[in-house]
Amino acid sequence: MSGPDYLAWSDALIAASSDPADMRRRLGAAALELDTTNGAAAER
Repeated sequence: MSGPDYLAWSDALIAASSDPADMRRRLGAAALELDTTNGAAAER
């Protein structure tokens, strides 16, 4: 994911967050989920 797709993805997570700590949790969880859905885990 890059460019406009990433910006839309991260903007949605930031907008849904209630505070900075919530934003970090959401971004971290979403990044882990993204890592498992794009096949990166299978390459390791």
